[in-house]
Amino acid sequence: MQNRVAAGEWRKDQQATDWIGKVIAAEIDVDLSDKAGKARVSQMLRAWIGSGALRVVEHQDKNREDKKFVEVGEWAT
Repeated sequence: MQNRVAAGEWRKDQQATDWIGKVIAAEIDVDLSDKAGKARVSQMLRAWIGSGALRVVEHQDKNREDKKFVEVGEWAT
């Protein structure tokens, strides 16, 4: 999962078209239109951010607006 995250620029906001949850859902084959599936992905994301595997950073997007992005934190070995 960390390799997929590192390969792109992903937003923390669920409303964003480039939401990190879409990457997670694709990897584990979860349907985000299903409420339980979306909750599962959100829970996994919180756990990975909490463990330090992923981290939230704030920087400007292509429109020069400050947004929260998710990137790799501490690489799993």
